[in-house]
Amino acid sequence: RAELHVGSTTTSLHGLSSLDDKPRIFSLQKIVEVADSNMDIRPRFVWGRIWAVVSQHFTMAGCHQDVKISMYAVDSLRQLSVKFLEKDELTGFNFQLQFMEPFED
Repeated sequence: RAELHVGSTTTSLHGLSSLDDKPRIFSLQKIVEVADSNMDIRPRFVWGRIWAVVSQHFTMAGCHQDVKISMYAVDSLRQLSVKFLEKDELTGFNFQLQFMEPFED
C-alpha cells in the first residue's frame, strides 16, 4: 500500500525542473511490473487481495487528466487483463470476475 501511495503522489506531481514539466509515470510502471510478476507466482487468493488494492490505483490513473498517464494506465490494465484471462479459472472461484471490476461503470 505504501508503494501505491507513492505512485498516487508521483502521478499527481509535475517534475521539479523546468526541463521535466510532464508528470512522471515511473511508479506506475513499477506497479505494472509488480502486478505482472505477482500474477504468476502468488496463489490466486493472495493475488485477489493484491489486485483489490492495485486495481483502485489503475482506475485512478486511468482517469488522470494527463492523457499520457491515463493511456499508459489503460493500456497496462488491458495487457494485464489479457494475461490474467488466459489462465484457467479454478472451480468454485470468481477471480476473473474480480479482475474485471476496474472495467465496470
